[in-house]
Amino acid sequence: MPVIASLDTITDGIAAGVPAFAGATREALRTSPDGVLAVPSADGAVAWPAAPAAVDRISYDYRLVVSRKLYDRAVGTAMSPSLAPLAGASAAHVNPLDLAALGIAEGTDVQVSGIRGTVVLPIAADVAVPRGSLRVPFNVAGASIADIVDARAAANDVRVERMG
Repeated sequence: MPVIASLDTITDGIAAGVPAFAGATREALRTSPDGVLAVPSADGAVAWPAAPAAVDRISYDYRLVVSRKLYDRAVGTAMSPSLAPLAGASAAHVNPLDLAALGIAEGTDVQVSGIRGTVVLPIAADVAVPRGSLRVPFNVAGASIADIVDARAAANDVRVERMG
């Protein structure tokens, strides 16, 4: 893959790699002050790289979604007296219907187990989380979900279990 070192390198890469922009060469752009039109294929389709296929779930209960919070343990937040109190704590967020199915009260500690290990987190109901998913914020106080995430995997599935 060529190193992107200049506008010319980017232009050459687009003209060579995207069929609709084959005519957008450096020479064409220099001689056409009003620009160059992209020409789609005959059927009007634009060729985009194929999206990766969804990964099938393994025999665990929830698909793990790791998210960032605006105020977390970042240095800028932690060192600011006015922002530090806004940083939240870690929790396992599930859809309220999933929480009811688990039969666990909100705020109860649960074991979240994945391929790499187990962490203990309080569970929280969150209507923004799709059923069958578990959202856990990253880089916040409390147990770290990073301890069980396999960064090489296309997706991480976890099991949520009641403590004791």
